[in-house]
Amino acid sequence: MKPHFLKVAVKPQNSFSIRHDILPTFRGIWHYHPELELHYVIKGEGVRFIGDNISNFSPGEITLLGEALPHCWRCKDEIFFARIRIEC
Repeated sequence: MKPHFLKVAVKPQNSFSIRHDILPTFRGIWHYHPELELHYVIKGEGVRFIGDNISNFSPGEITLLGEALPHCWRCKDEIFFARIRIEC
């Protein structure tokens, strides 16, 4: 699958951007961007896809991604689908 280009919004007067997501579950899209990305998992577990590597992630992990490196994080299916059933 071809990764999607993601435009990261950074104001011209800033040298970096920060985002804090608080979600019960997540399924990211396979994407890339020219910016570096520091990704810290506070809570949750599942599978991360970075370039041609597929590995598990768990709370407390920190990952530094290079520019234009396709990546995606996906929480475990049983967690994702359990949350959907509860919320519906």
